[in-house]
Amino acid sequence: MSAHTTTIVSSKGSTRATFAAAYIAVTLAQITNALPGALNGAFQVEFQTTGSELTWIAAAFMIGIVVFELTFGVLGDLYGRKRLLFAGFATVTLGSLIAALAPTAQVMILAQAVGGIGAGILFPISLSMIVALVPDVRARAKTIATWAGFLSLGAVISPVLAGFTSQFFTTETFDGWRLSYYAAAVIAILAVVIALRSVDSSAPEGRKPDVPGQVTLALGLIGILYATVQGSEGNWGRPDVIGGYILGGLLLVAFVIIEARTKSPLVHLVLFKNASYSIVGIVAVIGMFAFLATCFSTSISVGALAQQETWKVGVLFVFIQGPAFVLIPVVGWLIHRVSPRWVLTVGFALTAVAGYILSGYSLGVPEEFGGTPWTSFIPPLLVLGVGFALTVGSITAVAQHRAAALHRHGVGDDQSPARPGLRPGSSARRCDRLQRRRRRIRGGVPRARIVAGAAGAHGGRTVARAAHRIPVLAGAAGGGRRRRRPRGRRSGDGARGRLARVGLLDRVPRRGHRGNRVCRAHSLRQRKARRHAAHRRGAR
Repeated sequence: MSAHTTTIVSSKGSTRATFAAAYIAVTLAQITNALPGALNGAFQVEFQTTGSELTWIAAAFMIGIVVFELTFGVLGDLYGRKRLLFAGFATVTLGSLIAALAPTAQVMILAQAVGGIGAGILFPISLSMIVALVPDVRARAKTIATWAGFLSLGAVISPVLAGFTSQFFTTETFDGWRLSYYAAAVIAILAVVIALRSVDSSAPEGRKPDVPGQVTLALGLIGILYATVQGSEGNWGRPDVIGGYILGGLLLVAFVIIEARTKSPLVHLVLFKNASYSIVGIVAVIGMFAFLATCFSTSISVGALAQQETWKVGVLFVFIQGPAFVLIPVVGWLIHRVSPRWVLTVGFALTAVAGYILSGYSLGVPEEFGGTPWTSFIPPLLVLGVGFALTVGSITAVAQHRAAALHRHGVGDDQSPARPGLRPGSSARRCDRLQRRRRRIRGGVPRARIVAGAAGAHGGRTVARAAHRIPVLAGAAGGGRRRRRPRGRRSGDGARGRLARVGLLDRVPRRGHRGNRVCRAHSLRQRKARRHAAHRRGAR
Protein backbone atom coordinates (compact mmCIF):
# COMPACT_ATOMS: atom_id res chain seq x y z
CA MET A 1 0.00 0.00 0.00
CA SER A 2 1.39 3.33 -0.99
CA ALA A 3 1.91 6.00 1.53
CA HIS A 4 0.06 8.59 -0.54
CA THR A 5 -3.29 8.20 -2.30
CA THR A 6 -4.25 10.82 -4.85
CA THR A 7 -7.91 11.85 -4.99
CA ILE A 8 -9.13 13.14 -8.34
CA VAL A 9 -11.91 15.72 -8.00
CA SER A 10 -13.87 16.83 -11.05
CA SER A 11 -14.03 20.51 -11.88
CA LYS A 12 -17.66 20.18 -12.97
CA GLY A 13 -20.63 20.24 -10.65
CA SER A 14 -21.86 22.09 -7.61
CA THR A 15 -20.33 21.72 -4.16
CA ARG A 16 -23.64 22.54 -2.52
CA ALA A 17 -25.41 19.89 -4.58
CA THR A 18 -22.72 17.38 -3.58
CA PHE A 19 -23.18 18.04 0.13
CA ALA A 20 -26.97 18.01 -0.23
CA ALA A 21 -26.95 14.72 -2.13
CA ALA A 22 -24.54 13.12 0.35
CA TYR A 23 -26.54 14.19 3.39
CA ILE A 24 -29.81 13.02 1.80
CA ALA A 25 -28.14 9.72 0.88
CA VAL A 26 -27.01 8.91 4.41
CA THR A 27 -30.38 10.03 5.80
CA LEU A 28 -32.25 7.82 3.34
CA ALA A 29 -30.01 4.82 4.03
CA GLN A 30 -30.62 5.15 7.76
CA ILE A 31 -34.38 5.62 7.28
CA THR A 32 -34.64 2.29 5.48
CA ASN A 33 -32.28 0.70 8.00
CA ALA A 34 -34.29 1.79 11.05
CA LEU A 35 -37.83 1.18 9.76
CA PRO A 36 -38.04 -2.47 10.92
CA GLY A 37 -37.12 -1.41 14.45
CA ALA A 38 -40.39 0.49 14.77
CA LEU A 39 -42.44 -1.98 12.71
CA ASN A 40 -41.63 -5.31 14.38
CA GLY A 41 -45.03 -5.35 16.07
CA ALA A 42 -46.79 -4.62 12.77
CA PHE A 43 -44.75 -7.32 11.01
CA GLN A 44 -45.73 -9.89 13.60
CA VAL A 45 -49.41 -9.06 13.21
CA GLU A 46 -49.26 -8.89 9.42
CA PHE A 47 -47.02 -11.88 8.64
CA GLN A 48 -47.47 -13.99 11.82
CA THR A 49 -43.70 -14.17 12.12
CA THR A 50 -41.54 -16.17 14.49
CA GLY A 51 -38.75 -14.64 16.54
CA SER A 52 -36.08 -15.81 14.09
CA GLU A 53 -37.97 -14.31 11.13
CA LEU A 54 -38.15 -10.94 12.88
CA THR A 55 -34.42 -11.17 13.49
CA TRP A 56 -33.75 -12.02 9.84
CA ILE A 57 -35.80 -9.03 8.66
CA ALA A 58 -33.46 -6.72 10.55
CA ALA A 59 -30.29 -8.76 9.98
CA ALA A 60 -30.74 -9.10 6.20
CA PHE A 61 -30.38 -5.35 5.85
CA MET A 62 -27.20 -5.23 7.94
CA ILE A 63 -25.63 -8.05 5.92
CA GLY A 64 -25.76 -5.89 2.81
CA ILE A 65 -24.06 -3.04 4.63
CA VAL A 66 -21.35 -4.94 6.47
CA VAL A 67 -20.46 -7.35 3.66
CA PHE A 68 -20.45 -5.08 0.62
CA GLU A 69 -19.64 -1.52 1.71
CA LEU A 70 -15.87 -2.08 1.52
CA THR A 71 -16.14 -3.36 -2.05
CA PHE A 72 -18.41 -0.51 -3.05
CA GLY A 73 -15.89 1.92 -1.62
CA VAL A 74 -13.22 0.40 -3.87
CA LEU A 75 -15.52 0.52 -6.90
CA GLY A 76 -16.26 4.16 -6.19
CA ASP A 77 -12.53 4.91 -6.08
CA LEU A 78 -12.02 3.13 -9.40
CA TYR A 79 -14.99 4.18 -11.51
CA GLY A 80 -16.21 7.37 -9.87
CA ARG A 81 -18.29 7.87 -6.75
CA LYS A 82 -21.09 9.69 -8.54
CA ARG A 83 -21.96 6.57 -10.53
CA LEU A 84 -22.05 4.49 -7.38
CA LEU A 85 -24.27 7.09 -5.73
CA PHE A 86 -26.85 6.71 -8.50
CA ALA A 87 -26.62 2.93 -8.22
CA GLY A 88 -27.22 3.17 -4.47
CA PHE A 89 -30.34 5.30 -4.92
CA ALA A 90 -31.68 2.88 -7.54
CA THR A 91 -31.08 -0.17 -5.32
CA VAL A 92 -32.71 1.44 -2.28
CA THR A 93 -35.71 2.38 -4.43
CA LEU A 94 -36.04 -1.21 -5.63
CA GLY A 95 -35.77 -2.62 -2.10
CA SER A 96 -38.33 -0.16 -0.76
CA LEU A 97 -40.86 -1.02 -3.48
CA ILE A 98 -40.45 -4.76 -2.83
CA ALA A 99 -40.96 -4.16 0.91
CA ALA A 100 -44.05 -2.05 0.29
CA LEU A 101 -45.60 -4.88 -1.75
CA ALA A 102 -44.30 -7.83 0.35
CA PRO A 103 -47.02 -10.45 0.98
CA THR A 104 -44.97 -12.72 3.28
CA ALA A 105 -42.11 -12.52 5.74
CA GLN A 106 -39.78 -14.27 3.27
CA VAL A 107 -40.36 -11.59 0.62
CA MET A 108 -39.82 -8.94 3.30
CA ILE A 109 -36.46 -10.50 4.14
CA LEU A 110 -35.53 -10.38 0.43
CA ALA A 111 -36.56 -6.72 0.27
CA GLN A 112 -34.42 -5.92 3.27
CA ALA A 113 -31.43 -7.67 1.69
CA VAL A 114 -31.81 -5.59 -1.50
CA GLY A 115 -32.24 -2.39 0.48
CA GLY A 116 -29.19 -3.25 2.59
CA ILE A 117 -27.04 -3.54 -0.52
CA GLY A 118 -28.23 -0.07 -1.55
CA ALA A 119 -27.43 1.33 1.87
CA GLY A 120 -24.04 -0.40 1.69
CA ILE A 121 -23.38 1.79 -1.36
CA LEU A 122 -24.76 5.03 0.05
CA PHE A 123 -22.98 5.00 3.42
CA PRO A 124 -19.34 4.89 2.21
CA ILE A 125 -19.87 6.76 -1.07
CA SER A 126 -21.68 9.71 0.53
CA LEU A 127 -18.92 10.11 3.10
CA SER A 128 -16.14 9.80 0.51
CA MET A 129 -17.70 12.43 -1.77
CA ILE A 130 -17.82 15.15 0.87
CA VAL A 131 -14.45 14.28 2.44
CA ALA A 132 -12.83 14.66 -1.00
CA LEU A 133 -14.04 18.26 -1.10
CA VAL A 134 -12.70 19.18 2.36
CA PRO A 135 -8.90 18.81 2.57
CA ASP A 136 -8.51 20.81 5.80
CA VAL A 137 -8.39 18.57 8.89
CA ARG A 138 -10.49 20.84 11.12
CA ALA A 139 -13.18 21.39 8.50
CA ARG A 140 -13.15 17.69 7.63
CA ALA A 141 -13.86 16.69 11.23
CA LYS A 142 -16.81 19.08 11.37
CA THR A 143 -18.07 17.71 8.07
CA ILE A 144 -17.87 14.15 9.37
CA ALA A 145 -19.73 15.16 12.53
CA THR A 146 -22.45 16.75 10.38
CA TRP A 147 -22.63 13.61 8.23
CA ALA A 148 -23.06 11.51 11.37
CA GLY A 149 -25.76 13.92 12.53
CA PHE A 150 -27.75 13.42 9.34
CA LEU A 151 -27.35 9.68 9.84
CA SER A 152 -29.06 10.12 13.19
CA LEU A 153 -31.67 12.38 11.59
CA GLY A 154 -32.65 9.47 9.37
CA ALA A 155 -32.98 7.29 12.44
CA VAL A 156 -35.28 9.95 13.96
CA ILE A 157 -37.42 10.32 10.84
CA SER A 158 -37.81 6.56 10.42
CA PRO A 159 -39.83 5.72 13.58
CA VAL A 160 -41.89 8.90 13.26
CA LEU A 161 -42.71 8.00 9.66
CA ALA A 162 -43.54 4.40 10.60
CA GLY A 163 -45.74 5.41 13.53
CA PHE A 164 -47.52 8.16 11.57
CA THR A 165 -48.38 5.96 8.59
CA SER A 166 -49.43 3.03 10.77
CA GLN A 167 -51.64 5.18 12.98
CA PHE A 168 -53.45 7.26 10.39
CA PHE A 169 -53.46 5.26 7.15
CA THR A 170 -54.27 1.74 8.31
CA THR A 171 -57.66 0.44 7.18
CA GLU A 172 -59.33 -2.95 7.09
CA THR A 173 -57.88 -3.69 3.67
CA PHE A 174 -54.58 -1.77 3.74
CA ASP A 175 -51.67 -1.66 6.16
CA GLY A 176 -50.52 1.93 6.60
CA TRP A 177 -46.91 1.01 7.37
CA ARG A 178 -46.40 0.17 3.69
CA LEU A 179 -46.62 3.89 2.90
CA SER A 180 -43.39 4.45 4.81
CA TYR A 181 -41.53 2.35 2.24
CA TYR A 182 -43.24 4.16 -0.62
CA ALA A 183 -42.07 7.43 0.97
CA ALA A 184 -38.49 6.12 1.07
CA ALA A 185 -38.68 5.32 -2.66
CA VAL A 186 -39.92 8.87 -3.41
CA ILE A 187 -37.07 10.39 -1.38
CA ALA A 188 -34.57 8.30 -3.36
CA ILE A 189 -35.96 9.55 -6.68
CA LEU A 190 -35.79 13.19 -5.53
CA ALA A 191 -32.21 12.65 -4.35
CA VAL A 192 -31.21 11.46 -7.84
CA VAL A 193 -32.38 14.78 -9.26
CA ILE A 194 -30.19 16.69 -6.79
CA ALA A 195 -27.21 14.37 -7.33
CA LEU A 196 -27.16 15.15 -11.08
CA ARG A 197 -25.30 18.39 -10.28
CA SER A 198 -22.91 16.87 -7.72
CA VAL A 199 -19.11 16.84 -8.06
CA ASP A 200 -17.61 13.51 -9.01
CA SER A 201 -14.40 12.20 -7.42
CA SER A 202 -12.27 9.08 -7.49
CA ALA A 203 -9.00 7.66 -6.18
CA PRO A 204 -7.99 4.88 -8.58
CA GLU A 205 -4.29 4.76 -7.71
CA GLY A 206 -3.38 1.32 -6.35
CA ARG A 207 -7.00 0.16 -6.12
CA LYS A 208 -8.65 -2.90 -7.66
CA PRO A 209 -11.46 -5.27 -6.63
CA ASP A 210 -10.58 -8.05 -4.22
CA VAL A 211 -12.94 -10.82 -5.32
CA PRO A 212 -11.53 -13.67 -3.15
CA GLY A 213 -11.58 -11.45 -0.08
CA GLN A 214 -15.13 -10.32 -0.79
CA VAL A 215 -16.42 -13.87 -1.25
CA THR A 216 -14.81 -15.27 1.90
CA LEU A 217 -15.92 -12.28 4.00
CA ALA A 218 -19.52 -12.48 2.77
CA LEU A 219 -19.90 -16.23 3.24
CA GLY A 220 -18.10 -16.19 6.59
CA LEU A 221 -20.30 -13.48 8.08
CA ILE A 222 -23.48 -15.05 6.70
CA GLY A 223 -22.50 -18.42 8.16
CA ILE A 224 -21.89 -17.00 11.64
CA LEU A 225 -25.06 -14.90 11.49
CA TYR A 226 -27.14 -17.90 10.42
CA ALA A 227 -25.81 -19.99 13.29
CA THR A 228 -26.45 -17.20 15.80
CA VAL A 229 -30.02 -16.52 14.64
CA GLN A 230 -30.99 -20.18 14.45
CA GLY A 231 -29.33 -20.98 17.75
CA SER A 232 -31.25 -18.20 19.49
CA GLU A 233 -34.40 -20.30 19.04
CA GLY A 234 -33.13 -22.43 21.93
CA ASN A 235 -31.10 -25.27 20.45
CA TRP A 236 -27.44 -24.32 20.22
CA GLY A 237 -26.41 -27.96 19.75
CA ARG A 238 -28.12 -28.46 16.38
CA PRO A 239 -25.76 -29.68 13.62
CA ASP A 240 -26.56 -26.76 11.31
CA VAL A 241 -25.77 -24.26 14.09
CA ILE A 242 -22.44 -25.87 14.94
CA GLY A 243 -21.63 -26.28 11.25
CA GLY A 244 -22.47 -22.63 10.59
CA TYR A 245 -20.04 -21.46 13.26
CA ILE A 246 -17.26 -23.78 12.05
CA LEU A 247 -17.69 -22.90 8.37
CA GLY A 248 -18.01 -19.17 9.09
CA GLY A 249 -14.92 -19.19 11.29
CA LEU A 250 -12.83 -21.03 8.68
CA LEU A 251 -13.92 -18.62 5.95
CA LEU A 252 -13.05 -15.59 8.09
CA VAL A 253 -9.60 -17.08 8.78
CA ALA A 254 -9.21 -17.57 5.02
CA PHE A 255 -10.25 -13.93 4.55
CA VAL A 256 -7.49 -12.73 6.89
CA ILE A 257 -4.91 -14.86 5.06
CA ILE A 258 -6.04 -13.54 1.68
CA GLU A 259 -5.97 -9.93 2.85
CA ALA A 260 -2.45 -10.35 4.23
CA ARG A 261 -1.13 -11.61 0.87
CA THR A 262 -3.02 -9.67 -1.79
CA LYS A 263 -1.65 -6.39 -3.17
CA SER A 264 -5.00 -4.57 -3.07
CA PRO A 265 -6.90 -5.88 -0.03
CA LEU A 266 -10.35 -4.85 1.11
CA VAL A 267 -8.97 -4.32 4.61
CA HIS A 268 -5.36 -3.24 5.03
CA LEU A 269 -4.45 -5.41 7.99
CA VAL A 270 -1.23 -3.48 8.48
CA LEU A 271 -3.35 -0.59 9.77
CA PHE A 272 -4.04 -2.63 12.89
CA LYS A 273 -0.34 -2.56 13.77
CA ASN A 274 -1.05 0.97 14.96
CA ALA A 275 -2.30 0.73 18.54
CA SER A 276 -4.65 3.71 18.44
CA TYR A 277 -6.32 2.57 15.21
CA SER A 278 -6.81 -0.95 16.60
CA ILE A 279 -8.27 0.35 19.84
CA VAL A 280 -10.72 2.56 17.96
CA GLY A 281 -11.83 -0.41 15.87
CA ILE A 282 -12.32 -2.71 18.84
CA VAL A 283 -14.14 -0.05 20.84
CA ALA A 284 -16.39 0.74 17.87
CA VAL A 285 -17.41 -2.90 17.44
CA ILE A 286 -18.13 -3.45 21.15
CA GLY A 287 -19.90 -0.13 21.60
CA MET A 288 -22.09 -0.44 18.51
CA PHE A 289 -22.96 -4.00 19.49
CA ALA A 290 -24.21 -2.76 22.85
CA PHE A 291 -26.13 0.11 21.28
CA LEU A 292 -27.80 -1.93 18.54
CA ALA A 293 -28.60 -4.78 20.93
CA THR A 294 -30.35 -2.34 23.25
CA CYS A 295 -32.32 -0.82 20.36
CA PHE A 296 -33.38 -4.20 18.98
CA SER A 297 -34.35 -5.54 22.41
CA THR A 298 -36.44 -2.44 23.09
CA SER A 299 -38.21 -2.77 19.75
CA ILE A 300 -39.02 -6.45 20.27
CA SER A 301 -40.07 -6.15 23.92
CA VAL A 302 -42.20 -3.01 23.54
CA GLY A 303 -43.58 -3.50 20.03
CA ALA A 304 -43.79 -7.22 19.31
CA LEU A 305 -44.21 -8.69 22.83
CA ALA A 306 -45.94 -5.94 24.83
CA GLN A 307 -48.08 -5.09 21.75
CA GLN A 308 -47.73 -1.34 22.11
CA GLU A 309 -48.89 0.86 19.23
CA THR A 310 -46.36 1.61 16.52
CA TRP A 311 -46.38 5.34 17.23
CA LYS A 312 -45.31 4.72 20.83
CA VAL A 313 -42.35 2.69 19.66
CA GLY A 314 -41.56 5.53 17.26
CA VAL A 315 -41.54 8.05 20.10
CA LEU A 316 -39.08 5.90 22.04
CA PHE A 317 -36.75 5.72 19.05
CA VAL A 318 -36.87 9.51 18.70
CA PHE A 319 -35.35 9.75 22.18
CA ILE A 320 -32.66 7.25 21.13
CA GLN A 321 -31.64 8.88 17.86
CA GLY A 322 -32.67 12.50 18.35
CA PRO A 323 -29.76 13.63 20.56
CA ALA A 324 -27.19 12.71 17.90
CA PHE A 325 -28.75 15.20 15.48
CA VAL A 326 -29.40 17.91 18.06
CA LEU A 327 -25.85 17.67 19.42
CA ILE A 328 -24.06 18.02 16.05
CA PRO A 329 -22.42 21.37 17.02
CA VAL A 330 -21.40 20.02 20.42
CA VAL A 331 -19.82 16.88 18.99
CA GLY A 332 -17.97 18.89 16.34
CA TRP A 333 -16.63 21.19 19.05
CA LEU A 334 -15.59 18.32 21.31
CA ILE A 335 -13.72 16.49 18.54
CA HIS A 336 -11.19 19.35 18.38
CA ARG A 337 -10.99 20.49 21.98
CA VAL A 338 -11.23 17.31 24.05
CA SER A 339 -9.21 14.14 23.68
CA PRO A 340 -11.26 11.57 21.70
CA ARG A 341 -10.63 8.91 24.32
CA TRP A 342 -12.54 10.95 26.89
CA VAL A 343 -15.42 11.59 24.48
CA LEU A 344 -15.66 7.89 23.67
CA THR A 345 -15.33 6.91 27.33
CA VAL A 346 -18.17 9.17 28.41
CA GLY A 347 -20.34 8.02 25.50
CA PHE A 348 -19.89 4.33 26.23
CA ALA A 349 -20.32 4.93 29.98
CA LEU A 350 -23.72 6.48 29.29
CA THR A 351 -24.59 3.49 27.09
CA ALA A 352 -23.68 1.15 29.95
CA VAL A 353 -25.78 3.16 32.42
CA ALA A 354 -28.80 2.99 30.10
CA GLY A 355 -28.40 -0.76 29.65
CA TYR A 356 -28.12 -1.29 33.40
CA ILE A 357 -31.34 0.66 34.05
CA LEU A 358 -33.25 -1.18 31.32
CA SER A 359 -32.10 -4.55 32.68
CA GLY A 360 -34.24 -3.96 35.76
CA TYR A 361 -37.46 -3.47 33.77
CA SER A 362 -40.11 -6.09 33.19
CA LEU A 363 -39.71 -6.53 29.43
CA GLY A 364 -42.16 -8.11 27.02
CA VAL A 365 -45.17 -7.95 29.36
CA PRO A 366 -48.20 -5.78 28.44
CA GLU A 367 -49.03 -2.97 30.83
CA GLU A 368 -52.44 -4.45 31.72
CA PHE A 369 -50.66 -7.57 33.03
CA GLY A 370 -48.18 -5.67 35.20
CA GLY A 371 -45.60 -4.79 32.58
CA THR A 372 -43.47 -1.64 32.58
CA PRO A 373 -45.30 1.43 31.18
CA TRP A 374 -43.81 2.54 27.88
CA THR A 375 -43.17 6.05 29.21
CA SER A 376 -40.75 4.60 31.79
CA PHE A 377 -38.42 3.72 28.92
CA ILE A 378 -37.91 7.38 27.97
CA PRO A 379 -35.26 8.44 30.59
CA PRO A 380 -32.83 5.52 30.04
CA LEU A 381 -33.28 5.67 26.26
CA LEU A 382 -32.51 9.39 26.33
CA VAL A 383 -29.29 8.60 28.20
CA LEU A 384 -28.54 5.97 25.55
CA GLY A 385 -29.14 8.53 22.81
CA VAL A 386 -26.72 11.03 24.32
CA GLY A 387 -24.10 8.30 24.63
CA PHE A 388 -24.59 7.36 20.98
CA ALA A 389 -24.28 11.01 19.96
CA LEU A 390 -20.89 11.28 21.67
CA THR A 391 -19.52 8.11 20.09
CA VAL A 392 -20.70 7.86 16.49
CA GLY A 393 -19.18 11.11 15.19
CA SER A 394 -15.97 10.87 17.19
CA ILE A 395 -15.33 7.23 16.21
CA THR A 396 -15.71 8.07 12.51
CA ALA A 397 -13.49 11.14 12.74
CA VAL A 398 -10.76 9.42 14.77
CA ALA A 399 -10.64 6.34 12.52
CA GLN A 400 -10.53 8.45 9.35
CA HIS A 401 -7.86 10.75 10.78
CA ARG A 402 -5.68 7.88 11.97
CA ALA A 403 -5.92 6.13 8.60
CA ALA A 404 -4.97 9.35 6.80
CA ALA A 405 -2.03 9.91 9.16
CA LEU A 406 -0.77 6.38 8.60
CA HIS A 407 -1.01 6.94 4.85
CA ARG A 408 1.15 10.04 5.18
CA HIS A 409 3.83 8.41 7.34
CA GLY A 410 3.79 4.95 5.76
CA VAL A 411 1.24 2.42 6.89
CA GLY A 412 3.57 0.16 8.80
CA ASP A 413 5.42 3.02 10.49
CA ASP A 414 8.48 1.64 8.70
CA GLN A 415 8.77 4.63 6.40
CA SER A 416 8.94 7.19 9.16
CA PRO A 417 12.19 9.18 9.37
CA ALA A 418 14.44 7.24 11.69
CA ARG A 419 17.01 8.21 14.26
CA PRO A 420 19.74 6.03 15.72
CA GLY A 421 18.53 4.07 18.72
CA LEU A 422 14.84 4.20 17.79
CA ARG A 423 13.01 1.03 16.88
CA PRO A 424 10.88 1.10 13.69
CA GLY A 425 7.53 2.62 14.50
CA SER A 426 8.51 3.95 17.93
CA SER A 427 8.92 7.52 16.69
CA ALA A 428 5.43 7.49 15.20
CA ARG A 429 3.98 6.14 18.43
CA ARG A 430 5.71 8.87 20.44
CA CYS A 431 4.31 11.45 18.05
CA ASP A 432 0.86 9.94 18.47
CA ARG A 433 1.10 10.36 22.23
CA LEU A 434 2.33 13.92 21.92
CA GLN A 435 -0.40 14.74 19.46
CA ARG A 436 -2.94 14.14 22.21
CA ARG A 437 -1.32 16.61 24.57
CA ARG A 438 -2.84 20.05 24.91
CA ARG A 439 0.28 22.13 25.39
CA ARG A 440 1.50 24.50 22.69
CA ILE A 441 5.05 25.46 21.70
CA ARG A 442 6.03 28.89 20.47
CA GLY A 443 7.61 29.04 17.08
CA GLY A 444 6.92 28.20 13.48
CA VAL A 445 6.79 24.96 11.58
CA PRO A 446 8.82 22.21 13.29
CA ARG A 447 11.91 21.38 11.29
CA ALA A 448 11.34 17.64 11.68
CA ARG A 449 8.04 17.91 9.82
CA ILE A 450 9.84 19.40 6.81
CA VAL A 451 12.60 16.82 7.12
CA ALA A 452 9.96 14.08 7.25
CA GLY A 453 8.46 15.26 3.97
CA ALA A 454 11.84 15.76 2.31
CA ALA A 455 13.25 12.48 3.58
CA GLY A 456 10.24 10.61 2.26
CA ALA A 457 10.95 12.00 -1.22
CA HIS A 458 14.76 12.19 -1.26
CA GLY A 459 15.97 9.42 0.98
CA GLY A 460 16.43 9.06 4.67
CA ARG A 461 18.79 10.61 7.18
CA THR A 462 21.01 12.38 4.64
CA VAL A 463 18.39 15.09 4.26
CA ALA A 464 17.77 15.04 8.01
CA ARG A 465 21.44 15.71 8.83
CA ALA A 466 21.77 18.44 6.21
CA ALA A 467 18.44 20.15 6.90
CA HIS A 468 19.98 22.99 8.89
CA ARG A 469 22.37 23.71 6.03
CA ILE A 470 19.61 24.16 3.42
CA PRO A 471 18.48 27.83 3.41
CA VAL A 472 14.98 26.98 2.18
CA LEU A 473 14.36 24.38 4.87
CA ALA A 474 16.03 26.35 7.61
CA GLY A 475 14.04 29.45 6.75
CA ALA A 476 10.75 27.60 6.92
CA ALA A 477 11.59 25.49 9.94
CA GLY A 478 13.26 28.00 12.19
CA GLY A 479 11.73 28.61 15.59
CA GLY A 480 11.23 31.89 17.34
CA ARG A 481 8.44 34.39 17.25
CA ARG A 482 6.53 35.26 14.15
CA ARG A 483 8.18 38.24 12.52
CA ARG A 484 6.35 41.09 10.90
CA ARG A 485 6.83 41.19 7.14
CA PRO A 486 8.64 44.36 5.93
CA ARG A 487 6.67 46.79 3.83
CA GLY A 488 6.81 46.25 0.11
CA ARG A 489 7.78 42.61 0.48
CA ARG A 490 5.76 40.11 -1.47
CA SER A 491 4.29 37.03 0.19
CA GLY A 492 6.17 34.83 -2.26
CA ASP A 493 9.54 36.12 -1.02
CA GLY A 494 9.25 34.37 2.35
CA ALA A 495 10.11 30.84 3.39
CA ARG A 496 6.87 29.40 2.05
CA GLY A 497 7.44 31.11 -1.27
CA ARG A 498 10.91 29.58 -1.53
CA LEU A 499 9.46 26.19 -0.63
CA ALA A 500 6.85 26.56 -3.37
CA ARG A 501 9.54 27.27 -5.96
CA VAL A 502 11.39 24.06 -5.11
CA GLY A 503 8.25 21.94 -4.94
CA LEU A 504 8.18 21.28 -1.18
CA LEU A 505 5.36 23.58 -0.09
CA ASP A 506 2.77 20.78 -0.03
CA ARG A 507 4.92 18.98 2.57
CA VAL A 508 4.86 21.85 5.08
CA PRO A 509 1.75 22.75 7.13
CA ARG A 510 0.88 26.38 7.74
CA ARG A 511 2.07 28.06 10.92
CA GLY A 512 -0.23 27.26 13.81
CA HIS A 513 -1.81 24.30 12.02
CA ARG A 514 -2.71 21.41 14.30
CA GLY A 515 -0.68 19.09 12.12
CA ASN A 516 2.45 20.70 13.54
CA ARG A 517 2.05 18.58 16.66
CA VAL A 518 2.58 15.32 14.79
CA CYS A 519 6.38 15.37 14.97
CA ARG A 520 6.89 17.65 17.94
CA ALA A 521 9.00 14.99 19.66
CA HIS A 522 11.61 15.20 16.90
CA SER A 523 11.52 19.00 16.99
CA LEU A 524 12.18 19.10 20.73
CA ARG A 525 15.11 16.70 20.47
CA GLN A 526 16.64 18.63 17.58
CA ARG A 527 16.31 21.99 19.34
CA LYS A 528 17.93 20.56 22.46
CA ALA A 529 20.78 19.10 20.41
CA ARG A 530 21.37 22.45 18.66
CA ARG A 531 21.50 24.30 21.99
CA HIS A 532 24.02 21.82 23.39
CA ALA A 533 26.15 22.07 20.23
CA ALA A 534 26.12 25.86 20.41
CA HIS A 535 27.09 25.72 24.09
CA ARG A 536 30.04 23.43 23.34
CA ARG A 537 31.26 25.68 20.52
CA GLY A 538 31.06 28.69 22.86
CA ALA A 539 33.00 26.82 25.55
CA ARG A 540 35.85 26.19 23.12
